[in-house]
Amino acid sequence: MDSKILSIVNLQGKTAYNPTSPIEFDRKRYLGLRVESLESETDTQTLFAYERQQGNILAIDYSINSLPLQDPTFAIIKGYTLMSGVKVWEENEGDDTMIHHVLLQHGVPFL
Repeated sequence: MDSKILSIVNLQGKTAYNPTSPIEFDRKRYLGLRVESLESETDTQTLFAYERQQGNILAIDYSINSLPLQDPTFAIIKGYTLMSGVKVWEENEGDDTMIHHVLLQHGVPFL
């Protein structure tokens, strides 16, 4: 497997990291990305980006619904696509207590 540096475009001022393994859909190669502002841990979304033909560019596909999850992962097991991620929310507004809940979903929102 070759590795390469990819640039991500159209992030609307946010930061993207923790990409998933690639998954094929509609003849495009997609990655799920954790996307959030640097000021908050609770505004995280999983957005889906595809690799453009020209160069090492990933473009966010805003036609695919985002998911309110951190740290997305994909796995294909015996032909079934599984996705997991971490849902985070504040326990009590104003304090620093954060709740982390792992979600596992059969299927992917755009498949």
